[in-house]
Amino acid sequence: MTAIFGDLESDFGGKSEEFSRLVKLDAVGATGMEFACAADPQECKALAKRLVLVSLAEFEATAELDRRGSGVLARVHLVADVVQFCVVTLEPVEARIDQRFKVDFMPLDGAQSVENSDDTESSVLDGDVAPINGGVFDLGAVVAEYLSLAIDPYPRKPGIEFVAEDFSSSETVDSDRRKPFSALSDMISKGKGKT
Repeated sequence: MTAIFGDLESDFGGKSEEFSRLVKLDAVGATGMEFACAADPQECKALAKRLVLVSLAEFEATAELDRRGSGVLARVHLVADVVQFCVVTLEPVEARIDQRFKVDFMPLDGAQSVENSDDTESSVLDGDVAPINGGVFDLGAVVAEYLSLAIDPYPRKPGIEFVAEDFSSSETVDSDRRKPFSALSDMISKGKGKT
C-alpha cells in the first residue's frame, strides 16, 4: 500500500514547520547524493509538543537520494530518542526509535512513472509518495511524519500491566452493591407519590 504524505494542493501545507529540510531536485545528480539532517534543540522541543511527548532528545536522519526520471527515491534511516507518558501510570517512558524506510518524491504535475536503472519505464514505486513542488521537496517534513508513525501509541513502563475489571461475568457483580442510577430511581419513585 502506498501512502501519500503532505498536502499535494499546497506548498507543503505547513505539515512540519517544526522540522523542514528542503532539497532542490537539481541538487540530486544522476549519481544521486547522500543527505544528513539533525534537529536542533528548538526543533526537538517543537516536535515533542506536536507529538505529545515528554521530550525528544535526539532526532536525526540520513538518506540516500537517487534520481528516478522526474522523481527521487529516498532511502532513509531515522534515529530518535523519545520520552513518552506511560498510558497506565503517566510516568516517563524512554524509547529509542531506529527505523529505515523508502519514499518516492514525485512532481505535482501528475507524473506517474519512474525510470529504473535500466532506462525502462515502470509505474511501480518503491516506497510511499511525497510531493516535489516547484523543483523542491521537503525531506524533513516526511522524516517528521515517519517519526510520528514510529512512536508507540500505547507506551508502558516496563513491568506495568493494565488490569481491567471484568464486569461481564456474574461473579464480579455483587447483587448487594448499589447500581449507579439506583439513587435516581429512588428519587423518581418517591416523587411519583406526591402531586
